[in-house]
Amino acid sequence: MHTNKHFLIVLFLAASLLSACQFAAPATGVTPTPMMVPVGVPTLAVTLTLPPPTSSPITPTAEASPKPSPPPPTTPGASTCKDSAVFVTDVTIPDRTVIAASQPFNKIWRLSNNGTCTWGPGYEFVSVGGMPMTTTNVIAVPNTAPGATADLSIAMTAPAVPGEYAGQWQLRNASGTFWGPKVTVLIVVPGGAPPASLAIQSFTANIQDIPTGKRLTFTWQATGGTTARIYSGAGSARFATAWPVQPNGGTFSVDVENDPQFPNPSMTLTVYDDKNNMVSTSTQVSWPCKYDYFFAPAPGASCPDAPVSASAAEQPFQFGRMMWLEKTSPTVGSRIFVLYNDGRLQEYPDLWAEGQPPSDPALAPPAGMFQPVRGFGKVWRENPAVKQQLGWATAAEQGFQTIWQTTKSDSLAIPAYLHTADNRIIELLGAGGIGNWKYRTLQ
Repeated sequence: MHTNKHFLIVLFLAASLLSACQFAAPATGVTPTPMMVPVGVPTLAVTLTLPPPTSSPITPTAEASPKPSPPPPTTPGASTCKDSAVFVTDVTIPDRTVIAASQPFNKIWRLSNNGTCTWGPGYEFVSVGGMPMTTTNVIAVPNTAPGATADLSIAMTAPAVPGEYAGQWQLRNASGTFWGPKVTVLIVVPGGAPPASLAIQSFTANIQDIPTGKRLTFTWQATGGTTARIYSGAGSARFATAWPVQPNGGTFSVDVENDPQFPNPSMTLTVYDDKNNMVSTSTQVSWPCKYDYFFAPAPGASCPDAPVSASAAEQPFQFGRMMWLEKTSPTVGSRIFVLYNDGRLQEYPDLWAEGQPPSDPALAPPAGMFQPVRGFGKVWRENPAVKQQLGWATAAEQGFQTIWQTTKSDSLAIPAYLHTADNRIIELLGAGGIGNWKYRTLQ
C-alpha cells in the first residue's frame, strides 16, 4: 500500500514538471554585413528589367503598420554601434610645413565620423608614435554625431634642432580600443640661414610618354650638400614619394605607371649639409589628369578615375531613398545604396536573384505607400534598422542609366559620384559599408 502511494506521488510530480516545460524556437535570419569596394573599371553591359506591377492587390491586415522613427541613440563604445572615422583634411600645418626652431604652433586635423557611434565622453585622441612635439599626449574628443566632423587641435612646439619631425595620432574609444586612421604631423625645422656654400644652381624636370606610363627625368646642379631628395607632388599629399639623389648635381630618371593624383604637380629638390641646413627649389611638370569629371565644377583638386556608364534603379522612401547600381567591373558586383535624409549612407551587396521571393505578401503598406521588391525589398526586409529608419516606399522603383565615377584620394574612404534619376549629382563618401552622402551643386 505504501508502495502504490509513493508511485502515485512520483507520477503526479512528473506530470507537473512536463506541463510546466516551455520550448523556445531558435531564432532565424542573418543580417548581411554591408561592404564597400573601390570601383572605377569600365563597365560590363547589363540590362535592367523591371517586372510589371502585381496584378492582385494585397489585402491589408488588421495589424497596425509600425511607424518609422529616427535611428535610436547610440552609446559610445557599445556593441550595437560601430566606430569609424575618415581623415578629411589638415586644417593647419600641411605636411612638410617649415617652422622655425622652438616656435609654437597649433596643429588641427579634421576627421569625419562615418560610423554609427556618437563620439563623446570616453573618446580620446592619442599620440601613438613618432615625435609628439607636445606635453599633451591625450585630448578629449568633442561630441560628434554620425555624419558630422570634428576638428582635433593640439598645441605643439617645434624642436630646437634642425631636421624633419613626424608624429602619429589616433582615436581611442571608451573601452580603450584604438581605431580609425593614424594621422600625421610632419614639419621641417630649418637650420637658420644656410651658408653661402650651400646652394642650388639649377633644377629641371622633363616628362615623356612611355608604353607603361610616364618617365620623369630630373637634372640639377648644387654645391655644399651632403644629402639630397627629390619630392614628388604627383601622388599622395600626405605620404609623398621621395627619391634620394646625389647632393651636388646629376641626372635622375624614374618611370611612373600611375596617373597623377593632382594635375600638373610640383617636384621639389631639397639639399642638406652636414649641419642639417637645407635649401629647396621646385619646378612644375606639365602632367594633366587623364580623365575629366563628368560634371562641373570639379569637386576638388584631385584627379578622377574614368567615368563608368551603368544601369541603375532608384526608389524614394519616407525618410530617404535606395539606389541600385549594376556591377562596375568584373570584380565588383551589383550594389544597393541606402541614403537617409539625414546624410547617412549604407551600402549592401545585391544578393537577390531570380527565383527568390520578390516581396513579402504578409506585409501590407499603408494607403499610398509601397513595399519595396526584389533587391531593394530583400535589404529592407532582412535589415530591421533599414526598414525602421527608411519607412515605406513612397513610389515604385524607377530604372535609368547612370554615370559612376570615383576619384583619387589619400583617405581610405574614396569619394564617388553618382548621377540620380532626377538629374542631380550625389557625392558618396564611405568605407566598410557606412559613410555619408550629399548633393553636389552644379553650374
